[in-house]
Amino acid sequence: MAAKNTLTTVEVKLASLTGKHLSGNAKEVYVDMDDSMIGVLPGHQPEFYRFSAAAVSYITPEGKEEKCYAYDGFLEIEQDQVLIAVRDIFQPGEIKPEDVEKEIEKLQEELKNLPEEEEVEKKAKLEKEIEKKQYLLRKLLNG
Repeated sequence: MAAKNTLTTVEVKLASLTGKHLSGNAKEVYVDMDDSMIGVLPGHQPEFYRFSAAAVSYITPEGKEEKCYAYDGFLEIEQDQVLIAVRDIFQPGEIKPEDVEKEIEKLQEELKNLPEEEEVEKKAKLEKEIEKKQYLLRKLLNG
């Protein structure tokens, strides 16, 4: 007789390009990304997602909730682990909505002042970055 899946936790790993890393074990993981929410329990079906910004929270085996914000990355779910690779990770309170609003304003001003002969690619890149920052701002405000 085959053994039943007895996983009780998943390993959560977050890594960023800025060198910030977080990890731990969880009995539940929630990733509220862009316009969708993913809940993960041990033994979850493998999945892969791309997101602009996400509020990540997980419940440790002791029942403590850990939370952070992830910016511009990927989420990979396996039966025994949740891997999140991002451009940056922020702890609650580490980044303020006002700071993100200022970044958005700066990018919008840069976009507005682009010379007409500037590459279409540069314009698209700025528009995409503004969109990602707006998602991050929404996650921070709904926190």
